[in-house]
Amino acid sequence: MIFEPRYGNLGCWYNAAGFGRWTFEVRHGGTFDVQLDWACQDSTAGNHFQVVLDDKTVVEGEVLGTGTWDNYRQQKFGQIRLAPGPHRLEFRAAGAIKNALIDLRTVILAPAETKP
Repeated sequence: MIFEPRYGNLGCWYNAAGFGRWTFEVRHGGTFDVQLDWACQDSTAGNHFQVVLDDKTVVEGEVLGTGTWDNYRQQKFGQIRLAPGPHRLEFRAAGAIKNALIDLRTVILAPAETKP
């Protein structure tokens, strides 16, 4: 997996052991939608991913095709409850990867029911 400057994404994601990790601080707890901003060639779609929060899987899903690696799409994949304080979020493959997993530009944690 590498950072691709053209789109500001994590791409060339061929190894299931690879993952993206972010740390952040929550000031006010609440319910948040988990939204992704990604691209995936239709012929490569179908791999599975998981979002892990503080070592617990909180969202799982299938990487859907967006047409080409140049077409990005935003979509909600689940909801989580966050308490105030520090957190660690990881995005990773859920199992073996066929071809490539995803070109992941952003994982968005938005107050519940905010449109991507």
